[in-house]
Amino acid sequence: MIYDRLIAQSRNPIFYTQMGVPDDLSGRYNMIVIHMLILFTSTKGLDGGDAQGLRQQVFERFIREMESMVRDFGVDDARAQDEVRHIVDLCSKQIMAYDNAIATGDKKNLSAEILTAFQQVHDNSQADTDALAGYILNAVASVQAQPRASILNGHIEFPA
Repeated sequence: MIYDRLIAQSRNPIFYTQMGVPDDLSGRYNMIVIHMLILFTSTKGLDGGDAQGLRQQVFERFIREMESMVRDFGVDDARAQDEVRHIVDLCSKQIMAYDNAIATGDKKNLSAEILTAFQQVHDNSQADTDALAGYILNAVASVQAQPRASILNGHIEFPA
């Protein structure tokens, strides 16, 4: 499924070794959000409910995975839903901020939004947000150039 491909790409060592993304829970979460953003932004222009359905399926899988993770950390049922809501809200805000920066074509603004997200957990983040912004813009263009049917069938290729 396409979600599994997003996860695999978000774990690409290049982000952690060459772009300075912290190799921890927060860094990995941020990379998942970035790859969902790439998919969501790239498929916005596709007509029909298929693309919207694909985005919805990916987001629902993300929610299920976050709920499982929260429970694996021992959060009880009473608090788990609140934690998941917080994660989903944070994710939605990040995607909107990144998407707005992409829409303006302003790499510097996108870099600043990424830095803001990373600094929410790591005050002295060493992530190369300019490189990440460049990667995102390149990946969006790359995914947009891929055949619509391929993407809708769950096949997506990200730049290395």
